[in-house]
Amino acid sequence: KFAIALTKIDAIDQEELNEKCEAFIASLELEISKENSFGFDKQKVYYVQDLTFEKYNNELPYFILPISSPMHTNTSAITYALYDLLEQE
Repeated sequence: KFAIALTKIDAIDQEELNEKCEAFIASLELEISKENSFGFDKQKVYYVQDLTFEKYNNELPYFILPISSPMHTNTSAITYALYDLLEQE
């Protein structure tokens, strides 16, 4: 089980951040997510496995999420996502 946190996002402007996150997610042949139950910042590009119709795939990251501690961006939401990850079979 694994996830990817992209840190230090406060050091880059949002447009460039979203472009780089989108390119990274695409390089892994994944699709950007639009919805999640964890409260991820919707202004940032992210990926989270959609388990609505599929089982958890442990060969893929559970999520790819940009975070910033100084700006408190996604720092609370990541705790809920990590807890959910631990519950996946």
